Amino acid sequence: MRHESLSTTEWQEVTVDLPEGTKYFAIRHTSPDIWGMMLDDITYQGMGADLASYNVYFQGNLIATVAGDATTYLVDMDKLENGENLPFDLTAVYADGSESLPATVYVTITTQDIRQIAVDGQPVDIYTLDGRLVRSQATTLEGLRGVYVANGQKLMVK
Repeated sequence: MRHESLSTTEWQEVTVDLPEGTKYFAIRHTSPDIWGMMLDDITYQGMGADLASYNVYFQGNLIATVAGDATTYLVDMDKLENGENLPFDLTAVYADGSESLPATVYVTITTQDIRQIAVDGQPVDIYTLDGRLVRSQATTLEGLRGVYVANGQKLMVK
């Protein structure tokens, strides 16, 4: 723990290197005879670890670990039953073994077979869950497999 003592009325830059693994830090004013403290331009730069992989969870159970550069993962839908709001979680796993908090997406699985799409009779843009455009002004899902977003709605294509 480092204590910095300042006794000036001039602005002064203070730099502190925190120990590896630090998750929180505090700036604390403890003077009994100074009634104020002014802080400006506080920055924090985490060193971070390199991304190694992603973990994919279904209903809280790990179902896959994929490479850190992967942008898609196909789920074997034959092993899942139809249902609404089925939770899939994705976490980032770093080289040091730490894992991020999960990002959750809820998917509805139906037996309906969607082959053509349109909104108010107009084609729609289809995106991956990470926001990449995969098909512009689409009228069909032909050739696609996986989970996509079209017109703000999630689509699961087998």
